[in-house]
Amino acid sequence: MSTMYVRYLEEIKLKFHQLSLVSLKQMVLCYSDLVTQWKEVSVNLHKSCTNYHKHIDERVCSFVSMTCPPL
Repeated sequence: MSTMYVRYLEEIKLKFHQLSLVSLKQMVLCYSDLVTQWKEVSVNLHKSCTNYHKHIDERVCSFVSMTCPPL
């Protein structure tokens, strides 16, 4: 009887261990996906800011060239 009890406990322990590994793998995959998404957002934000600043620089230069006489 006691060996059977120990065997069941070992099986339960193994199942919990397997479950925790699956959960850990899922967490790692989720974390990896989040990091990938964050990188994509960061790159897109950087590109957007660069384009925005470039556009402002072009408008300022255009305005200055139209309003200020050459030296």
